[in-house]
Amino acid sequence: MSSGQVIKRAKYKTSVKDPGTPGVIKLTEEKFVFRPNDPTLHNKLEVDFRLIKSHKHTKEGSNKPPWLNLTYLQGSYIFELESFSDLHVCRDLVGVALSKHGEAAKVISEEQLSPAEMTLRIKLLQEDSKLQKLHKELVASGKLTESEFWATKKKLLDRDESRKLKQRIGYKNSLIFDTKPTSDGRINQVKFQLTPEIKYQACFFT
Repeated sequence: MSSGQVIKRAKYKTSVKDPGTPGVIKLTEEKFVFRPNDPTLHNKLEVDFRLIKSHKHTKEGSNKPPWLNLTYLQGSYIFELESFSDLHVCRDLVGVALSKHGEAAKVISEEQLSPAEMTLRIKLLQEDSKLQKLHKELVASGKLTESEFWATKKKLLDRDESRKLKQRIGYKNSLIFDTKPTSDGRINQVKFQLTPEIKYQACFFT
């Protein structure tokens, strides 16, 4: 393997249930190319990484084959590698390629993440260039897995959530100022008519 290039034996699968087409996958930081062993087959691939939105991979020890799933707008390309060590090498180069093409290192391993958690991670990477650089250095290089990296950043995730909770709408002063006093003209008494909204706001924020 030369710098910035990976060549591995792999099976290209059109779906999870597809047994796959044996061949060779070549990855660079710009694109990936798949060539089947049987030259008569037509499922050759040559795809630029700028068209890939994210990638997933099976976790070692999950009783699943070493699959690399490259997702794009209309679907995904699934490759079954011969070993998890091959998968890790391919995954690392894909992570570098996606970071290079401005995808904020959207690496999603098979953790049970909710859409909200995934969105939060991506948002934090996009908003914090230092965090994005650290993510690239540790995760793309294989020093940490995706879950291990975010476990070290749990305080950052929790702080963002608590910040959202604090951003509640304040008590509308205009509700009081816009309330007109009334007088019956007979006694020296002024009355304010409180609407249900004012009563709710007063109870909520006191």
